[in-house]
Amino acid sequence: MAKLTAKAFQTEFFTEGCHKAAIDHGTGLSIGAVSTCETQFSPSRRSIKSRLQPIPRARWSSLIQNGKGFNPDSSGRELSTNPRMTSSSICLAEPPRAQYGGGIVRNPEFNDGLKGWSVFGFGQIAERTSDTGNRFLATDRRSLSHQSMSQKVYLQRGMLYTFSAWLQVDQGNTTVTAIFETAKDGLVPVGAVEARSGCWSMLKGGLTAKSSGPAEFLFESKNTSVEIWVDSVSLQPFTEDQWRAHQAESINKVRKKTVAIRAVDANGHALPGASVSIQQTRSGFPLGCALKNTILQSSEYQSWFAARFTVTTFTNEMKWYSNEPVEGKETYADADAMLAFSKQHGIAVRGHNVVWDNRQYVQNWVQSLPTQKLREAVNRKFNSVMTRYRGQVIAWDVVNENVHFSYFESKLGENASSIFYQQAHQLDPHALMFLNEFNTLEVPVDGKSTPAKYLQKLQQIQSFGNLSRMAIGLEGHFGTPDISYMRAALDTLAGANVPIWLTEVDVTHSNQSKHLEDILREAHSHPAVQGIVIFGVWNPKGCFSRMCLTDVNFKNLPTGDVVDKLLSEWRTHNVAATTDADGLHRAELFHGEYKITINHPSSNSSSVRSLTVDSASQNNNVLTVMGKMSIKWANRTPMGLELRCKWFNPEIEAFNKVMLALRPQVEHIVSAGDASFFFHMAASLSKTLRLKRSLLSVLSSPRLTPLSAFSSSDAPPPPPTYAAASAGSRSQEKERGKWSKALLFLPGAITFGLGTWQLFRRQEKIEMLDYRTKRLEMEPLKWNELSSSDHDFNSLEFRKVICEGDFDESKSVYVGPRSRSISGVTENGFYVITPLVPRITGPGSVQLPVLVNRGWVPRGWRKKLENSENSGRSSTPKIVDAKQIEGSAWWKFWSKESTVTKGLLTMGKGEEERRDDVSCCRAPSIKRRKKREERGEIRKRKREKTWGRGDMIHHR
Repeated sequence: MAKLTAKAFQTEFFTEGCHKAAIDHGTGLSIGAVSTCETQFSPSRRSIKSRLQPIPRARWSSLIQNGKGFNPDSSGRELSTNPRMTSSSICLAEPPRAQYGGGIVRNPEFNDGLKGWSVFGFGQIAERTSDTGNRFLATDRRSLSHQSMSQKVYLQRGMLYTFSAWLQVDQGNTTVTAIFETAKDGLVPVGAVEARSGCWSMLKGGLTAKSSGPAEFLFESKNTSVEIWVDSVSLQPFTEDQWRAHQAESINKVRKKTVAIRAVDANGHALPGASVSIQQTRSGFPLGCALKNTILQSSEYQSWFAARFTVTTFTNEMKWYSNEPVEGKETYADADAMLAFSKQHGIAVRGHNVVWDNRQYVQNWVQSLPTQKLREAVNRKFNSVMTRYRGQVIAWDVVNENVHFSYFESKLGENASSIFYQQAHQLDPHALMFLNEFNTLEVPVDGKSTPAKYLQKLQQIQSFGNLSRMAIGLEGHFGTPDISYMRAALDTLAGANVPIWLTEVDVTHSNQSKHLEDILREAHSHPAVQGIVIFGVWNPKGCFSRMCLTDVNFKNLPTGDVVDKLLSEWRTHNVAATTDADGLHRAELFHGEYKITINHPSSNSSSVRSLTVDSASQNNNVLTVMGKMSIKWANRTPMGLELRCKWFNPEIEAFNKVMLALRPQVEHIVSAGDASFFFHMAASLSKTLRLKRSLLSVLSSPRLTPLSAFSSSDAPPPPPTYAAASAGSRSQEKERGKWSKALLFLPGAITFGLGTWQLFRRQEKIEMLDYRTKRLEMEPLKWNELSSSDHDFNSLEFRKVICEGDFDESKSVYVGPRSRSISGVTENGFYVITPLVPRITGPGSVQLPVLVNRGWVPRGWRKKLENSENSGRSSTPKIVDAKQIEGSAWWKFWSKESTVTKGLLTMGKGEEERRDDVSCCRAPSIKRRKKREERGEIRKRKREKTWGRGDMIHHR
């Protein structure tokens, strides 16, 4: 397969917001200029006004010099390293340089006047120069649509050509089409754009040469009153091998991620040589097939379908004419049963369709309704089907084929589609709302549904307030596909920055399998395409549709073989690997869901984790898999880190009781402040104490007797007689000698082991502190706004969160700090840990309690706190008055009434975080100190003031 070099693919695009640019597909480089626009939304008028701010050519020079924009390559083209995107509604003050230097077009930027260009259709053309010195070509005194400038080129059969040009008209807006004329095919459109006055718009097109020979390209506009201005024209040929090589390169870039898997033991140490098994359980790219109700009667069909596809569209079972053939008599039996089958096998469903704008597919009884009755009937249909399947489908084709047709607009007004989409958003706000159209992608000759016309309809619907959850549906009913034009159309449509799906793909040409593979590869390689549905349904009586994948006995047809081949090619097959010296294994994985299994020779068990790889995940993610090694001092459970040192401190046991009490209500516990540090401290103490207990058990073993069993004042025992000195006694003495030598070696081994352990512990501590510091520097998350269903709570370790909620004082516990003795714990004081129950902000908001370390209090306060708990804290929550906080430190720490609390939960130690709407409840600083005669009284006063040094929740 040919390697792409200088002949790389280029696609124009605009970035998020209104920044525009262009990209070279093969090299990943961007070409062209950028403009910015400002968007204004008027809720009262339900309209969007965009004001373009063209960026002149001189601006590009400064961007290049500052390294912020496009950099010229060796050929003089302007290049940048922005990601691949696409063109749509780009309007620039000055056109950028021609793509590929113009390719095979002569004098593409008119630097040599009219050289290479001629007049088509007996019109007139003239060279023009802008105020900035840019030279371009313009038509003059047009009387026919095809009168314009033209140039002759030579096309080679089988080559794929990408065409582009920058166009402007002298007044208003009008559609301009690029046309190629050949002796065999006549006039063939290759692309169109809505040209404007005052700025330059890009026309993007493509064609595949069916025969070799001369051809002539020109520009056509049915509006003969305008002048057509042209600049930066390009026509670049590519071989089929080059095109296919770019498809493969793009698929690897946009459909895969590199994932680093780290295997560690229970102590967090890397495990080199661990066996890693990676198994993909579900594909991440939705590739599906349409379904008919015939699947309900065939278990073989069900098995064949469920083994391949992850998404489907019902061909007719959700359409209005199927659900309500007679007014007032609705039926959803088939749709319900097919939806149940899809749910059972994890197959996503697209709702197709709510209404159809083609009069041919509107029931007779609907067509006979007067305007008001029609409006009521449509409203009933929307409420009926969308309410019934709300939350059970991923998308809706709200108004089918409303770019070609306009039945409901003719009856209910020109904004009928826009109103329907607004109503659909309200009925099912989480589903994507699609336009669904034919011939936009398939052929360039249908002037009603060009990419430019499609985008105009989309913008009209969006301007009515339908800004979110919109999507582009392209049916894809192909004859002989032109893959070059298909790419140009996708590039143009992708500029809308909404998801694109191919929704009803089929091919009628005799060479179905090859064309189907070309279409699927091109769509899968485009980053804007987020799903494909094939219309190849099965019929028990034979193939009566445009395309089938299998015969009546479920034996694949050539088209079915293509689908199976691509499904296998676009997934990661089972991977068996071994971790390197750092415990890492890096794998390039297709997007999807995975099961990862880790085994190590030092363990008798394996560790299994699930992983989702998608475009939202970062490159080179490190997935740490905890191996279950033989030393199991702490395990991660759904409740967090399980403590195994309850016997060490009775206060910890009380803490565990709180965790167990909350366990039926929560799946995760996120510890804030010193609570998380307490987890690590307790686990470390548990590990240390277990080691000490094992050493004591060894030293107390009866086999390890002292070297001398008598004191210096006692007389040694008499020597054994010769008769008693049997072979058995000699063997016992020999055995005791071995143990004596072992005992001499044991203290040194213990000392060496403890020293080595301390070194490893120190390195582990440094890594943990560095990791903790980096996590604490990250932007705080808003706990109340997190989704309990989508968010991974394991990612909140050492993260700052802002949480608003109520303290559950009844479950507060008092935990002693680290100390060398039990008495020291209770002498000094306690840490007060209280569950904070977040306030409910929505149906999907997090409702999991958060354990908050509210700080340290002196020992004498515990009884006072417990008395406060028992006194009327069941009153209505209220906001704490700021004036009350100015009182005593005791009142600041504890109010006799439950308070609604909002604050920043920080993992930092001894560091106060402040915000504009948050005040801290630390103890007031000591302004003066009087000399006291008794030293013990000074110590007592100091202890009573030190409670404010811990991390506290901030009260408002």
